[in-house]
Amino acid sequence: MMKCQHPGCDEQATVHITQVKGGEVSEVNHLCEQHALEMGLVGAPPSLAALMANMITASGVGEPEGGSEARCEHCDMPWSAFQSGARLGCPHCYQVFRAQIMPLLERMHDGVRHQGRIPRELGAAASMRRQLYQLQTELGDAVAREEYERAASLRDQIHILEQETAGSK
Repeated sequence: MMKCQHPGCDEQATVHITQVKGGEVSEVNHLCEQHALEMGLVGAPPSLAALMANMITASGVGEPEGGSEARCEHCDMPWSAFQSGARLGCPHCYQVFRAQIMPLLERMHDGVRHQGRIPRELGAAASMRRQLYQLQTELGDAVAREEYERAASLRDQIHILEQETAGSK
């Protein structure tokens, strides 16, 4: 018999949380009925906000500089409000809390880049735009790391790709 894994609880675990990732099944957590109810895992289906709040808490994502009261300078929303409600206040919050949000998105979606399908007739142009975007991102990273030779090479690749894109229109 398993005991509840909630800190300080000695009750028998009756709710067993299983994770399936990459085709592999693993047991993640074991909770008693009371703690499973508190986390919104049993009973009525939990709201998306409750699930996100639980994921934020369980992820162990660090708090932003300034702790849980760090705020978005545009809408004045504190990080603690996102932790409890799993909703951001404005588009700027995504940048302000980027370091905390990105690991959550990566865990939820196994990445942060959309991998959807592209219509066949748009495939070549979309592929070039995607490649251009990737090169521009790499260029920004190289400049930030002061890797100027790499940045120059990326700049040249971007220039060639932009010429090809302009020529295909």
